[in-house]
Amino acid sequence: MTMTTANNTQNSLVTAPRRAFTLIELLVVIAIIVLVISIIIPALGGARDVARKTSTKSLMTQLSTAIGDYRNDHDGAMPGLFSPAELGDPANVAFGLTAMENVMLDLYGEEAIGNGTDTITLDPAGTGAIDVGLDLLGAGDHIHFAPPATNMVAQENQIGAIDKRLPDLIDAFGNPIIIWVEDPGAPSTPIDVDDVAQENSSTQRSRFYWNSNAAFLDVPVLGKTGAQQLANSLLSSNFSAAERIDAIAALTGDPASPTPVGFDVNTVLPAKSRGSYVIQSAGSDGIFFSKNERGGKSLPMNELKYAWNFFKADGTRIKDETDNTTSEDIISGFNDLIVSGK
Repeated sequence: MTMTTANNTQNSLVTAPRRAFTLIELLVVIAIIVLVISIIIPALGGARDVARKTSTKSLMTQLSTAIGDYRNDHDGAMPGLFSPAELGDPANVAFGLTAMENVMLDLYGEEAIGNGTDTITLDPAGTGAIDVGLDLLGAGDHIHFAPPATNMVAQENQIGAIDKRLPDLIDAFGNPIIIWVEDPGAPSTPIDVDDVAQENSSTQRSRFYWNSNAAFLDVPVLGKTGAQQLANSLLSSNFSAAERIDAIAALTGDPASPTPVGFDVNTVLPAKSRGSYVIQSAGSDGIFFSKNERGGKSLPMNELKYAWNFFKADGTRIKDETDNTTSEDIISGFNDLIVSGK
């Protein structure tokens, strides 16, 4: 009797039907998986962006340190084969040498100047050609800055007739980093915005020239991300020369040093620059001062001006919680990364 009962129990266990998932239960499981993925993927993307920003800022800081070391070794002179005025020359728009390429030639390839077997010729202002050996870039005993090879990548789509084999310093997002170098021949006290920035150096001497970075600012598609630079950058020729000059003044001007003393929204200028050079990465979107990001959308008529450090769009002064006038750095609303130096 006991054996029969055991056999019956075993048979019932073997033949008992298995309960399957219902359609509703399956849909619930799928919904949970989709929800988890929707939470994880943006978090991972955000973490990657933070890591790349940190890496880019570190690279820019290392570059700034290298510039300081170079200047200490060369009686205060900025690195670069050509002067800011030469890079700002109208002829350089067609040639396409950027200020960063110019700086890196001294920091990364001092021994390549006039030497090498695989040479390129540089002549941005059409006043005197200089040969540079590509095979000697990053070699020798006079290297002030040697970034990883992954951060030195030639940009074939930059504007101009320059030899596209010349390597460019790129950020962790795969896009070129640019630098604005102050012209020491500019007026020490600005009278108008043209003393702070100009499209080129042919009209008058100014602190900074748009032409020195036109090769990257005016390219339709830039860098590894394929950023639509020309269409979206507040620094591209998609905007007028006056608007670009205002944007450069907002970028390069010290936001804590306005002039004159009794300034208003129409007359305020930067008494001094952020530094003798300003290094700029476009950040994760790959666009230098994009009109489509938070900073660009907050501007009246897409006009990036130095005045917006002190004034609201209606022309009234910015005030703090105690109703005292204050200031803000207007470029902090953009995705771009900025490092400046003395």
